[in-house]
Amino acid sequence: LTWAFYCFSPVDIIYFLTDNLPIATQLVIMIKTGLMAMFFQIFCRYNLKCNQRHTILFSMCYGLCAFQMQVSFMSSLTEGMYFLPLVLILIKYMLEKKRITPLILAYASVFVANFYCGFIVGLASFGYLLVHLFLEQGKKRGKKELMGIFARYFLGVVVAFLIAAVILVPAVSYVLGMEEGGFEEFSASQAALPELIMALFSLRKYDLVQYTPYLYCGILVLMVLPFYFTNSRFSRKERLCVAGVLVFLTCSLLIPGIYNFLHMFNDPNGYKARYAYVVVFILLVLGARSFSDLRKVSVKKIIMAAVVWWILLVVCTILERVLPLSYRMDYTWKELFYNAILLGVWCVAICKIYKEKKECQNGEILQNYLPALAQDNRLPMLFGVKPGGGKTFESEREILYQVLFDMRRDMTELKKLVNTLMAERGGEPAYNFVHPVPTSSTINISPMIHTGNVTPVDDDIQDTEEYVEETLSLDDVEKEMIRKALERHHGRRKNAAKDLKISERTLYRKIKEYGLE
Repeated sequence: LTWAFYCFSPVDIIYFLTDNLPIATQLVIMIKTGLMAMFFQIFCRYNLKCNQRHTILFSMCYGLCAFQMQVSFMSSLTEGMYFLPLVLILIKYMLEKKRITPLILAYASVFVANFYCGFIVGLASFGYLLVHLFLEQGKKRGKKELMGIFARYFLGVVVAFLIAAVILVPAVSYVLGMEEGGFEEFSASQAALPELIMALFSLRKYDLVQYTPYLYCGILVLMVLPFYFTNSRFSRKERLCVAGVLVFLTCSLLIPGIYNFLHMFNDPNGYKARYAYVVVFILLVLGARSFSDLRKVSVKKIIMAAVVWWILLVVCTILERVLPLSYRMDYTWKELFYNAILLGVWCVAICKIYKEKKECQNGEILQNYLPALAQDNRLPMLFGVKPGGGKTFESEREILYQVLFDMRRDMTELKKLVNTLMAERGGEPAYNFVHPVPTSSTINISPMIHTGNVTPVDDDIQDTEEYVEETLSLDDVEKEMIRKALERHHGRRKNAAKDLKISERTLYRKIKEYGLE
């Protein structure tokens, strides 16, 4: 029963494949570490929509964090580390696809693997569901829809627990039948705030029975964390919500009542603060979200953040020696110096990779980013250069004149086309058509004057007349149109102007210009 209580992990099947327990244990640790990094990476891409390559680095930090490295030989305690991101992925899948079956199977698996890890993963995932619905952007869910989501979720949890109860009930019966009631009373010892801060840094001393949690997951996280809460890309509501969650988890490590509840009122007899990986997970998620925005942060602020973290470590080290704490990490100046080096190395790495000069010092630097004029003269604007005698467009007036000239050329070509069509209809004005406009299949567009009449026969146009080719200028055509309009209206200029669709003033000017008075 003892082995059944601790070895129901799906990964522990390795122990049945070999008799060499040390090799099997190493394989189990490696597989779990890979699953932690893989599910964290999928969480970043699917839940956070963060597809940058730097998320691979934070996934590795999650798989190789201090909690995993120190608790790995207590195999059952690391089940929650790879089940946590998996369950969060399936919660979002449930919200999007409205399918609860994968989430039920995941909950049942983590309950069976270790019911305490199932308890912590269940609480953390329910908190994620609440935060996700609270911070959801662009969706206004009605009360009925929210009730449906929570009903589906709790029903899934109940079904998962019933599936796991087949194995959990015998295990719980065994625990309750242990000597001394199966539960350990809590001691009066508790971690202090300086110890929690020191636990974030490297080269700390580890002990099986210490109350200080394993929070170290890389100096890089400490460098990025402050800039998440100052990043305006994330809404204020989100930052306040995340800060509230971190404050609650910090208080749970300091206040005995919350600490006891999160350990199911049973004091661990080794590896204290067994839910510390939830804090590690949140810190790495915040780092993965805000790391790409470091390029917008000045080098001065990055260096200042590193200095502040190191000063905070020094202050906590001094307080640890002054205050009557139940447990001491005994940081020496050697450990402080090593952490200062790590902070400095990450400062240099971040500035080298992500920082670029945003201002060009002179025109020569800008010229390096522009194609050579001899190779390509199709730039948006060329100042002071007229390749081939073209326009430079150095002023708005020159641009406007060019547009007007282009419009005039287009209108001239349109007039030529219209008058060509008019000429083929026996000299009638193009805007006085009474028949439907013929298609290109029945009209041959060419610069000719039609000298005969067009007689429609059975809906087909038969072009049997003779044509006389003659080159016409636009002015001659316009003069002829005005002359014929005056003849049709017996010299009445008002009616002629109305027929030509022009104003009387324009008609008077054209008559005088062409000598038609």
